[in-house]
Formats: sequence, C-alpha cells, structure tokens
Amino acid sequence: MGQLMTRRLVLRPLRGEDSEPICRLMKNFEVRRWLIRPPEPYTRLDADAFIETAHAKRKSAEHCFLAITLADGKDFVGLIAVEPGEGGPELGYWLGQSYWGRGLMTEAARVVARKFFAKPVNNVLRAGYISGNEASAAIQRKLGFQIVGNRRKASRPLGHDVWCVETQLTRAHYEAFKS
Repeated sequence: MGQLMTRRLVLRPLRGEDSEPICRLMKNFEVRRWLIRPPEPYTRLDADAFIETAHAKRKSAEHCFLAITLADGKDFVGLIAVEPGEGGPELGYWLGQSYWGRGLMTEAARVVARKFFAKPVNNVLRAGYISGNEASAAIQRKLGFQIVGNRRKASRPLGHDVWCVETQLTRAHYEAFKS
C-alpha cells in the first residue's frame, strides 16, 4: 500500500526502528487485552519478530502492515494492517492508550479503506472486535462496517476464549458511507 497521509497522520511501511515504540506501547495490557494474537507478556523480541514477519509478508500484495505516526512522522502511535483472513481480506489495528479518544484510528482506517476499495477487484473488507470494545465498534460503525456474526476466539493476552463480533464493509456500503 505504500505511504498514506491524512490531515494528522502518516501511515508508512514498518521499519526496524519501530520495534522499540511497538514494544513500549504493547507492554500496556490495556492495549493487548483488546487484541487476539499478541503474546503475553509482550517483549522486544516479540516486536522484532513481528516486524520481520511483516517485512517477509510485504512482498505479497495481499499483506499490508503500516505504522501509524503523527503527521510530523516522529511519534509512532499504533499500527494498521490488511491481511488475508478466512473470509477474505481483514482489517486489523491498534493504538497506544495515550492516543485513544482522538479519532486517530477512524482517520487511519478511513484512508486505508479508501485505498483498499480503489482497487476494482476488492469488494469486501472484513474486520471485527472483541465484544465489549466499544471504541473499536464505533470506529467500524463510522466507516460503514456491518455486523455479520459472532464467534469465540482464543485470546493470547487474556489466556482464554472471548466472544468476537465479526463485521464487513462491502464496496456498495463503503460507497454509500463515503458520500
């Protein structure tokens, strides 16, 4: 996907030096608790391995991992990704807790969805959130995602299964919400 810009953000490919801020932000359990995959506890080695995997997958057009930074490009605030999933491409994201409540993720997700649907072959973008994560639910509603189901998934940070709300954004619904 390359670099994307919004009024307040720069979304760019991950770099090796992102390991330290990823680790620092992901050490906060309040961030990890709303995610399914991060190891518990989260270490610098986990961040290094994540970046290495992201770089390896970047060669595939189906994978996109972007660092979210403030417009000055200095402050790493989170991550957004589009990856292949069971039902097609899936959007995933997280922000460091000190950046919550500012509309930054809605802004980042909006520009990623725009880029995703700019390709005529992309017709459905899937996403989801752990039940109870009202902030993530609100982001997805603002973009036009619709709930398509619920299922239990194993949460590595929590160490047990959680209910997840599955959502999707179709091209038609994206076009309707975009205007």
